Amino acid sequence: MGAIIEKKLRDVGYLMLGTGQEIEDLIVEIVDGGDLRQLKAVPYLIYRYNADVHPIYARTKRKGLFSALLNVTHCIFSEFGIGRSSLPKYSGYPESESLEKEFQTHYEEFKQDFQQQLGMESKKTFSYVKEESYRQRDLEFAMAKLFTPKEREIISKVYNNIPLSKTEYEYYSRKTKKKLEAIIRLKEFAAGLFNSSPMYDKELYSLKKMLEVWLEKTHNEQDVNIDRYFIWDSDKLFIVYKKKDNQHSPKQLFNTSITLKEIEQKGILDLLQKYPKMEFSQ
Repeated sequence: MGAIIEKKLRDVGYLMLGTGQEIEDLIVEIVDGGDLRQLKAVPYLIYRYNADVHPIYARTKRKGLFSALLNVTHCIFSEFGIGRSSLPKYSGYPESESLEKEFQTHYEEFKQDFQQQLGMESKKTFSYVKEESYRQRDLEFAMAKLFTPKEREIISKVYNNIPLSKTEYEYYSRKTKKKLEAIIRLKEFAAGLFNSSPMYDKELYSLKKMLEVWLEKTHNEQDVNIDRYFIWDSDKLFIVYKKKDNQHSPKQLFNTSITLKEIEQKGILDLLQKYPKMEFSQ
């Protein structure tokens, strides 16, 4: 029986939501078992689940013990400022007096256990609110990547069962709902793609770096960042680039046209044959 009760206490975790009947059954088993370690859980269980002590008292075989336990519970509630007018005092049980004295010697243990459970409850509540806040933030961030502000407003109304205007309904049916359908269809594909490692073309980006260095040396440029290039008329190279310095806008583009004969590095020429056209700003 003791092992079963301890398992139930672990399952309850003192924080599990259960029905009133389940909690009453658990408290009756604890009281009838009389194990001090488990009896320390009773004040918190009564508080946490607002347990009705009258049916518990009627069912327990150890009414004197339960009466003494209620007195300890009343003291704890008073110390923590918890009002419970529904905690009666039962009398007429010889064992109550001796048990009350025994419980008083362990009162600090009862109180510490109660306080510990209150702290765990508070942490779990805070943790839940924090997680919900993060979840909401992540959702809004993801929505902003896929939907316009107008669409997000309409989606919020649909989600919260707020009626739409005729214009909003038509817009939702024509555009937003189709996006949602596409997201549903892409779910498994996107999950698989996300877990795949994309191929990185080292040769191509090696060519980009070599061209940038060549431009800096031959055209007296500094901090060149090639945006795109292409070979035209079979022997000419057109390069569009940016300058990574503080004197120019990050969006400002420059260009130059050269003949392939001007490039003497065989490594660059070989790679240009393999990659005659490329855009890096995609």
